[in-house]
Amino acid sequence: DIIDKYNNEIKNTWMKQSDSTGRIYIKIGDVYFMSGFYSKAIESYFKALDVYEKINYYEKTGLVKLRLARAYYFSDLKPENNYYLEAAEIFKSSQKKEYMALYYFIKGLLETDFTQKNSYLDKAIELQTQVVNQNLENIDFKIYLASFFNAKGDYENAIKIAETIDDKWFLVLFLNNYGFKLVKNKDYDNALSIFKRSLEICLLERYRTLLRNVYENISRVYRLKGNWERATYYMQLMQYVNEFLYESSYSAQIADMEIKYTTEQKSLENEYLKKEKIAFNEKIKVQRYLNFALLFSIGTITLVLATFYFGNKKLKTVNAELDKKNLEILTKQNELSKLNAVLTTNEKNLKDAQEIAQIANWEFFITTKELNFSEQFPVIFDCESSKINENGFEAVLTKTTDKNTYSDVSGFLGLNGVLDETAVIEFTVKTQKKLKWIKMKKIILNDDNGNPIKLSGTVQDITESKEEEENRIKIARQQSFAKELIKYQEDERKRIAGEIHDGLGQDLLLIKNRALLALQNNNADQFSYTQLTEINNAVSTVIDSIREISFNLRPAHLERLGLSDVIIYTIDRLKNVSSINFSHDLVNVEDLVNQENIISIFRIVQESLNNIIKHSNATEVYIGIKHENEVIKIEIKDNGRGFAFEKTIKSTKGFGLKNIINRIEILKGSFTCISDNKNGTTFTITIPVQK
Repeated sequence: DIIDKYNNEIKNTWMKQSDSTGRIYIKIGDVYFMSGFYSKAIESYFKALDVYEKINYYEKTGLVKLRLARAYYFSDLKPENNYYLEAAEIFKSSQKKEYMALYYFIKGLLETDFTQKNSYLDKAIELQTQVVNQNLENIDFKIYLASFFNAKGDYENAIKIAETIDDKWFLVLFLNNYGFKLVKNKDYDNALSIFKRSLEICLLERYRTLLRNVYENISRVYRLKGNWERATYYMQLMQYVNEFLYESSYSAQIADMEIKYTTEQKSLENEYLKKEKIAFNEKIKVQRYLNFALLFSIGTITLVLATFYFGNKKLKTVNAELDKKNLEILTKQNELSKLNAVLTTNEKNLKDAQEIAQIANWEFFITTKELNFSEQFPVIFDCESSKINENGFEAVLTKTTDKNTYSDVSGFLGLNGVLDETAVIEFTVKTQKKLKWIKMKKIILNDDNGNPIKLSGTVQDITESKEEEENRIKIARQQSFAKELIKYQEDERKRIAGEIHDGLGQDLLLIKNRALLALQNNNADQFSYTQLTEINNAVSTVIDSIREISFNLRPAHLERLGLSDVIIYTIDRLKNVSSINFSHDLVNVEDLVNQENIISIFRIVQESLNNIIKHSNATEVYIGIKHENEVIKIEIKDNGRGFAFEKTIKSTKGFGLKNIINRIEILKGSFTCISDNKNGTTFTITIPVQK
């Protein structure tokens, strides 16, 4: 309705090439831009650019080029010119503060040096603040100032200005940027609050493109917080919006092509009828000449012959002209055939796309109960086309899984006399092959009095996406369970290690001290002295074993000395019980991950070394820990006999290798295992740094 209003204003403009016409084209472009129809927006901006170039209004030309640059950026299309640079050159020569502010703003956008970039943006904000103070009622000037704050990263001031002028679109844009800044700072709760505020505005104002970005941002926050179920839910909503944007764009393209095809067809038909009428009139004129000649042929044979001669010559000329016109008509018909072939190809592509996406379109006339549908519609419901043509939606509703579903879908389609305003519904149907999940969308078309006359929409088989969603949730729950299990194991190890060390260890130490005290008694006989010595030695051995067990359960040195020293200590202990030659290259990574994950990294290395000693028959082992490109890289190599990794992980009954993989997944890391009986095994693990 807004676009039609602006188009009518252009029609009523008495001077086509004027500033008023240019402003209307800019408004049309802005409406299309904020609605996500970027190609339409670019088309309107080019019309405005043509107006201002013809009337030599250079500064307004710069404003239009700035909008073109923004539209191309959001649409991911590649412009023919660098409109940012062209706009900057125009504003550079202006003496007005508002255009000089825009010049410094563009320079700041294009500058790569951070210090120089901030200098340009500060200059732009300073000038634009003066402009706003001198023109307090001008909303456009305030929008530019808010955009300058946004470019500089001062999102709070940008949001305040957008709230003051009540510009919902820019408010959503600034809120999203502010929320993204909070995510970078790990302030996830406040970021989630900001994004949900942005979501409410998007849903209210129907900003579809920004809505897709908001869903993606909310999903990212939940993913970072470890709430995989909510993250998956909002990612699914983002996919729904993506599908809707794709369908809207595709429908708009098809509608444009149909209009062009119909217009061209009518134009050719009118041209053909016009030429045929001219030719017919020419024939009538020639025939009149001949009749006139015949009427006067009685008077003189010479006059008859002359009249016949000239009439015949004129007829040949007319026939030649008709042949020429017929050739032109045939040419136009060939062009029309080519256009029809293109349309046919596009229809086939649409059909193929619907088959791949398992989606179909339909339209339902409320008064006549007539149902039209595409070829994929019966396939989705596993129902014969003849039954659907005969019974309409009733043929589909009989496949619903229960009475409640039947009632919900009936209300959605208005079959029970009351039309539900809901735009989307999901439900299940039973087919001969399996249970299917169906998503149905609709748009209500009303007459001039506001009464619904037709429904049009789509249906899609979303069974596969539903199953994938359930699998993702299941995997997330499994990972969460594994994380909790490993945490429980570590807590239990810590508890047992403490009890052994503080309880049994202290008791044994007391026994040892009593034995040593008894050995200091000179009155003890030789037998007692020998037994006390054996008791002292045995208790010392048991205390060493307890310390060994306690260390394996919970290396207390890990929190005091650090990961590298504890790994080196572990290697030294393994050297005493094996003939393996160990080498290492370790860097400190304690500041890169939290203490809980440091323990997981140690367990990965500890379990890997235990597996090498138990199974590899290796003589050389290398352990490396490095910090490269924001990741921690762990490399463990041996020259042993190797093993089949995939086969082993499937068949093993132990938990060692599986625990290693679970810990890597919890750390959001990845790994590779290269193993054979000639070169041994190389286990490489990559773990992202936790900022």
